[in-house]
Amino acid sequence: MGVTHLQWFLRKNPECCWAVDIKQLAEGYRSETGKEPIILVDGTNCFYNLYDFSRGDWLLGGQLLPFRKTLEHFVSCFKDIGVELIFYFDSYITPQKIDAWKDRQKTRVKEQKDIFSSLREGVLPKDRLMPPLLGACGRFLLKYVLRCKVMLSLGECDEEMARYAREKDVFAILSQDTDFVIHEGARYYLAMRNLDLKTMTTLTYSRLGLAKTLSLKPEQLPLLATIMGNDIIPYDSVQPFHDIICLGRSFDISNRVKKLANFVKRQQKGQLLLENLPEISFYVFGHPFKTNDLKQSIMSYKSNTSDLPEDTKDWNRTRAICPKIRKTGRCFGSPVRDT
Repeated sequence: MGVTHLQWFLRKNPECCWAVDIKQLAEGYRSETGKEPIILVDGTNCFYNLYDFSRGDWLLGGQLLPFRKTLEHFVSCFKDIGVELIFYFDSYITPQKIDAWKDRQKTRVKEQKDIFSSLREGVLPKDRLMPPLLGACGRFLLKYVLRCKVMLSLGECDEEMARYAREKDVFAILSQDTDFVIHEGARYYLAMRNLDLKTMTTLTYSRLGLAKTLSLKPEQLPLLATIMGNDIIPYDSVQPFHDIICLGRSFDISNRVKKLANFVKRQQKGQLLLENLPEISFYVFGHPFKTNDLKQSIMSYKSNTSDLPEDTKDWNRTRAICPKIRKTGRCFGSPVRDT
């Protein structure tokens, strides 16, 4: 899912998003590093974007032979420009994202009901669902037929991809998940949805460009992503705070992102930020009980968690902060004005 509304903001700012030729980028990487370019592919996202829903085969169970040919073509296009693909897939749902997963399943159940209602009425459904066995069969095809490297994550998939990309100085990550804009990972984050296999072009989203546009340091982006809403912090839980800092103005994504960025600028950095999470929880949620969720979200984007405190549930400190915040009016019920 990624960071709520972030993709829209990126697309509207040329310093954050632009078209690229993958072959040219790969050649530049090869010339600069002397290494062969590797792209880490978000497997599930890749399958969804490659599968041809227009044929209606998904209603009949998937029709795996055409999808095999699609995968073969996909892999060969990158092989032709000298790029190796490594596919990553989730193996299980991590505890910090279980709530987001539950919400997603509820949405899918509703979509399934709508699909069967449309079919009973003799109407082509508006919603589309991946055939149930496509994921398992697709992994088999990639590994044993197309001889690609296939990785199953032991933890959170995007975190493992970003970690591998950092350690190996990987050329690019191909996905449609704005969490990768926040992570310090590969040199390039390439958009799967905009990939044109005929021209081998797509869009790239820039982490440094986003930080520059909002006048933030790159290390401040995890807090921004957290209070914007992501897979750990549901958007519904932060939307009231967004309304407060925008002083009840009409919904404008660009304005809201900039207001949130201004809020982030006023916060401490590094270890001091983690120590002040109870206070930030008061700002955003009106109570300290989201402190650990904030910590989990921020640290999920960090490249090094060795200095992470064992527990941010410092209830003595929280009780000390409560009167201070209420006295100064810096609580959830009071507008946090932008300076």
